[in-house]
Amino acid sequence: MMVEQSGKRGRALEKKYLDINVYEALQERLDYIFREFDNIYISFSGGKDSGLLLHMAMDYIERNRIRKKIGVFHQDFEAQYQVTTEYVEKVFEMYLSRIEPYWVRSEEHTSELQTHYSIS
Repeated sequence: MMVEQSGKRGRALEKKYLDINVYEALQERLDYIFREFDNIYISFSGGKDSGLLLHMAMDYIERNRIRKKIGVFHQDFEAQYQVTTEYVEKVFEMYLSRIEPYWVRSEEHTSELQTHYSIS
């Protein structure tokens, strides 16, 4: 796995190769996150990247028998494909007993956000 380390302004980034694969690196990061933070939230767009992250985090929670719920945030701009909305609904339902879902919809002609989907 390659990690880019930031250099000083104007310099190229230095590449540092680690003797670890992406899956192992994710597990190490999840270990750290669940050990160090009381509140954990995942932003879930319904796309492939955030979807994979959410599924991997839920797998980690199950394998490690973690009982606390994580927050899952979805921002609905009401301009996404219907299939994306259906996928987000399906994923929220699948993990409902282990997450605190937050589905926030931007209302047209206003800057206020309203909660569309939340569990008490």
